Amino acid sequence: MLLLFSSLLLYFVFRPGNQKLKRDLDFKNPATTIIQAAFKLGERKDVSAVKPLLANILDPRMCTNINFKGMTVCYCRLGALQKISNLKPPIKLDQFEVDTIAAQFYLNWALKKGLIKSKEEINLNYYR
Repeated sequence: MLLLFSSLLLYFVFRPGNQKLKRDLDFKNPATTIIQAAFKLGERKDVSAVKPLLANILDPRMCTNINFKGMTVCYCRLGALQKISNLKPPIKLDQFEVDTIAAQFYLNWALKKGLIKSKEEINLNYYR
């Protein structure tokens, strides 16, 4: 029992906080960093992460990390938004392509939910 408690305590002490994960979503970071942050925020269903997940969502870079190999940043951001919103996009997500239709779908959802004030707040495009 003590081992279980100490393991849980270590997990919660050393797991990255949501604020750090949201900073990791910055497009200037490596693809692996962004993808891992998007995955964790999606698993946590962090609604406050919707705006940073949408920003620069059309990022075509792929990850070489064994857990996310071949997935684009766009695909992982969309996957996180799907988990947070609990809504499937109108088309099947493709892990190898950027998806403007799904990105617009989640942008419109965020507007309706009041998570962002206007479309102008978000730059969906990715510029290197």
